[in-house]
Amino acid sequence: MPVILDIIETFFFSLIAVAFLFLVYLSIARRSWAAKDYMGILRAFFFLCFVWVSGAVVMHILEFRFNQFFSSVLESFWSIATYLLSGFEDRGPNTGPGRTAAVLIMIGGVSVVAYLTGELAAFLTAKRMKRRHVLTEGEYLIVGWSLKGDKLVKELNAYHSDAGKQPPEIMVIHDGHVNTEPYHQQEAYRRVTFVAGDAFDKGFLRSVRAHRASRVIVLADENDPDSDGKNALVTLGIRALAREEGTHPYIIVEALNHRKAGHIKDAGADEVICFTDYQMGLLAQTSISPRMSEVYLDLLTVGHTGEENCEIYMVENINPDSWKRFFEGKTFSETARMFLDQDPPAILIGLKRKDRVMLIPKAADFGAWQEGDAPIFIAYGRPEI
Repeated sequence: MPVILDIIETFFFSLIAVAFLFLVYLSIARRSWAAKDYMGILRAFFFLCFVWVSGAVVMHILEFRFNQFFSSVLESFWSIATYLLSGFEDRGPNTGPGRTAAVLIMIGGVSVVAYLTGELAAFLTAKRMKRRHVLTEGEYLIVGWSLKGDKLVKELNAYHSDAGKQPPEIMVIHDGHVNTEPYHQQEAYRRVTFVAGDAFDKGFLRSVRAHRASRVIVLADENDPDSDGKNALVTLGIRALAREEGTHPYIIVEALNHRKAGHIKDAGADEVICFTDYQMGLLAQTSISPRMSEVYLDLLTVGHTGEENCEIYMVENINPDSWKRFFEGKTFSETARMFLDQDPPAILIGLKRKDRVMLIPKAADFGAWQEGDAPIFIAYGRPEI
């Protein structure tokens, strides 16, 4: 009778231990960060604990009447720990079934320990790689890649070079099917980092600190009919991380279908660009006024081709001296005339006030220049103000 009670007690407490480990495993596994970064280690550790607990129970049942090293559950646990970490030593089993079970425990333990070691090595390697590929404040993030991305990178480089600034650090997240070698050989990509990963995985976005970018540009995939829906999910993930961390990335999303623009904005995009809308407007204006397309192209292309182009500039963070000289206490027309009289001239065409853009504002709408207003110019170069 005592033997039966001991076996029942051993099973009962072992089941509780295994159930507890399994619940811990499930609760952590539900977290996206664990599922991405720690799941392999967690799974290996759970299997190791399972082999340890189940091995201790089986060996106690088989050996406790014949072997002092398995006379109690705690003693059995210590013996199995010795099996898993160093071998039998002087705690070998005395019965035939016990020896069979011990060999199986040793094989299972060695396999699980090897798996755990591999997962730890992979985890540490991944962490080192991620430390090299994380965004910091002020950098750009481009999600998705195509020929449009190549044009975008070169335009961003040209704009900053034209303004006398160092090109920005840019991270590009792609799906892993992009041959990045030709890009690394170009000077324009000296400060561009390509990272292969799943942009729909919130854990991956967190690992590269996507929410810390100052500008996030999400490109559409013209070969994917559900590109807009997927980009809305990417936007939703980055915006959710930004709210958690208290950051404020400016998210610009390219849409293929203008009807989806509202959904993408609801997901957290600050701006949605649908080139179909621009194309239709440009076609209409060109049909009315021939060669109008050249005007738009000249204004939208930064002058990095050797030609002198006019571009559109929005100037923020105006220094105090320029503010007093050109803006403070003046009307829009007075400021516009002052810049027009300069050489080379800059044409003031509007301003951004908070979240509103005003082009050629009426006096009643404009009122006076306010602190934080960002003037918008057409000029050969960014006005130094």
